[in-house]
Amino acid sequence: MNTGEEIHRIVDWRRKTKEDVFAVVTDLFRGTPMPRRFTATSIMLIPKNDSPQSWSEFRPISLFNDTNKILSKLLDTKISQALPDLISPFKSGFVPGRLIADNILLGQEMTHILT
Repeated sequence: MNTGEEIHRIVDWRRKTKEDVFAVVTDLFRGTPMPRRFTATSIMLIPKNDSPQSWSEFRPISLFNDTNKILSKLLDTKISQALPDLISPFKSGFVPGRLIADNILLGQEMTHILT
């Protein structure tokens, strides 16, 4: 398959996926219950060596549904955009670009001014 065909397949896949995800999110915001398969997780055991003899020789891995990952990322993106407006400018947790060190320095300056 040449690069041009691959690009067309990817663009077509993204268009179809976008429509499906939009429909699911719209249904969820309208109150439609989320299907159980969206939040289902499978736990698989990956052997650490060729012939595992005990449980400690396995590595567990969680396999999430793709839809759940997409919805989680969408919500994460939207919430992170809204948080700076909802959280006081004097709070530094959970807001990108705000550092706890800024509050520590502010506290030290206030202590210095007041004493």
